[in-house]
Amino acid sequence: MKKILLSLVALFATVSLVSAITYTVTVPAGTNTVYIAGSMNAWNASANEMTKVDATTFTLTIADATELDEYKYCSGPGWIYVEKTESGTEVANRTW
Repeated sequence: MKKILLSLVALFATVSLVSAITYTVTVPAGTNTVYIAGSMNAWNASANEMTKVDATTFTLTIADATELDEYKYCSGPGWIYVEKTESGTEVANRTW
């Protein structure tokens, strides 16, 4: 019985890490584009452009992403556009 329970737990953990992830971000009004770069796309800052939902919301579903991936948002297709804090420092890697 313990082996079956342990196998089910391991299977559930594996399945939960292999599902698509939907990222949604709220941005300042006037933002034209948002990209997401992270471990799910080899940190390519121009690989995944997000879809504009409204004036302040962008979203994107990435099929190969997992809950363990780290990522950052960029307001353009390159690292020059990576998000910054109010003081101008780069925002730390995010996780889902």
